Amino acid sequence: MFDLAELLKHPLTILFVGALISGLLIPTITRRWQNHQKALEIKTQLVGELSKSIMEIIMGIQFAHLGAKSQKQADFDKAYREWEIQSAVIGTKLQAYFPDTTIPDEWTGFSELITGFYALEGIDQDEKPKFVFVSDFQKKLGVLLDSEYQDQKDWGVLKNGILKRKSELIQKILRAKISVFR
Repeated sequence: MFDLAELLKHPLTILFVGALISGLLIPTITRRWQNHQKALEIKTQLVGELSKSIMEIIMGIQFAHLGAKSQKQADFDKAYREWEIQSAVIGTKLQAYFPDTTIPDEWTGFSELITGFYALEGIDQDEKPKFVFVSDFQKKLGVLLDSEYQDQKDWGVLKNGILKRKSELIQKILRAKISVFR
């Protein structure tokens, strides 16, 4: 009669089971670990690019807002031009890595807020459209300002709202699964 215990003790059975484990299980575990590491690498690089581009345009806007003597109009224009290019590149990467999520659309909306924040510095202080623009801008950003735009104080509120939104977007990216590794 067939004895299962004897079969499991047999050296060829042990060799076969060992080969199966080393041939299938270990490579699968290793591949998953490598994919996880690569995904972390991609996300880290992506959020680094995102953060750098946002902070560069915000600093350019802030220098213009504060009237920094070291910043010329050409510097302000260059910061905006670079922002638009970097924003488009980041948007493309987000579409490639997170196509089945809301992240690319959220980036597009966020990018438009940054562009609006830039435009805020280009509107004459005495023009009426500025209040309408700021009112719309604050609704999109989800921050509340005092009854009318008070420039310095409310500018900081808008800036902090943008930085908060940046942080939320970064957290969402870090939690999301990259489509290539699903």
